[in-house]
Amino acid sequence: MQPLRILIVDNAISHRKVMRAAMEEVLAALPGGGITEFATTAEETQLLLTAFQPNAITVNFAMSILRIDDTPFVPWLVRTARVPTIGYGLSDVLRDAALATGIDAYFMRPTQRSDWPPFCSKIARFLRRLAFPDEPPIYAPPHRHAPAGIASRGAPAPQPPRQTAPIAPAASAASRAQQPTPAARSAAPTFAPPTAPLTAPAGAAVPQRPAPSAAPAPSSDAAPSVKTTPPAAEPLVRAVVPSSLRRKVTPSKEDELFAMLARTAHTHAAPAPPAAAPPLPAEIRPAAGIKLIAIGASTGGTDAIADVLHRLQPPLPPIVIVQHIPAYFSRLFAIRLNEECTLPVDEGEDGLILEPSHAYIAPGDYHMAVCRQGGELALHCFHGPKIHSVRPAVDVLFGSVVKVLGADVLGVLLTGMGKDGADGLLRLRQAGAPTIGQDRETCVVYGMPRIAQERGALLYQLPLPQIGPAIQKIAGARY
Repeated sequence: MQPLRILIVDNAISHRKVMRAAMEEVLAALPGGGITEFATTAEETQLLLTAFQPNAITVNFAMSILRIDDTPFVPWLVRTARVPTIGYGLSDVLRDAALATGIDAYFMRPTQRSDWPPFCSKIARFLRRLAFPDEPPIYAPPHRHAPAGIASRGAPAPQPPRQTAPIAPAASAASRAQQPTPAARSAAPTFAPPTAPLTAPAGAAVPQRPAPSAAPAPSSDAAPSVKTTPPAAEPLVRAVVPSSLRRKVTPSKEDELFAMLARTAHTHAAPAPPAAAPPLPAEIRPAAGIKLIAIGASTGGTDAIADVLHRLQPPLPPIVIVQHIPAYFSRLFAIRLNEECTLPVDEGEDGLILEPSHAYIAPGDYHMAVCRQGGELALHCFHGPKIHSVRPAVDVLFGSVVKVLGADVLGVLLTGMGKDGADGLLRLRQAGAPTIGQDRETCVVYGMPRIAQERGALLYQLPLPQIGPAIQKIAGARY
């Protein structure tokens, strides 16, 4: 097995040493072992990407506030390194915002020194499965206080701690220019040279990551805590969670953590076309006169929205989307989707005229509504009071579209915590508009769609893979 080479990017002095020590101890116990390097600035990171050539990265998400020549640091890191990247921070509120930057997963950082070893163990095992998906499953490393020579069940005997290897010489320009295949990308990642600018030239195409390897079929003994995990993610859960934990009737915190990560983790390769959806129910029929598609989401919504948009093809009416997300990250989310999807995706702006077959993401910290402007549909973005303690709010968008278009709207409510969007979707349904809600099994948090269902606001309730095809059938056939 290849060693896992983790680049730890963190500018916090308070926990730098304890994290490195804990990570190296964990890596020594993993099959194949591993080494680490530490970067505390963007410049150090850029140099180490070439010199150290990591096959996995962890980054303190607090560094996302840094800007290098007007380029956000974390998205630059993800696009430049093109290896599995996990972020961590003190607040779970930033999870969706972190995933919107393109990192593979987001962890809560420990506050107690004693919690660092298990925290690093979870990150290391998760990164290894992303970096080397073809390897056999990795189970939990032996207990750090086990007697010498005695390992935990299912784990290899402990190995002596490895010394950090010397930094490898920089790769040649010719080797860096070669695009790695999916099988070889962990061995020969492509990086920018140390002297390259942090920003791409204006108008330059953003390089796409290689296509991911197909995931193995899930096993039948998965735990109840991960029974709603999409099939493609199930092997990852089985790989990183010991079987003893998976057999528990009551899910442990680690079961829940890995179930959520596996449902929402981004692949470090370019997004593959979504798997074919099951046939739509016969009762879903095309609707005449649909002039707009309105979508709302919250917790887990970044990946749900991406799944829906990946399945859509023109011609379609304009699509307006509210995702609960902080300011600034909405723009990164729109940029990422625009690069991945067939339909153009933009961040909404006040006064912007809506175009067919375009999607618009509400700007963070601004409500987004739809209005008429000279006979055309346009966006109105404003900094009004928070609704349901959030801004942008789905109910603001849904309330505006029902006033302007009545029944000529397709309303969609995806995964999310709370009740935002339920009232607005009910108003759309009462006006005669078709409405869709995501079902319990495929939601990260079954909150907003549940309230909508209880209030009678849903015409259809569907699993996530069917929502995109249903939108296409209802709104696209006669547009």
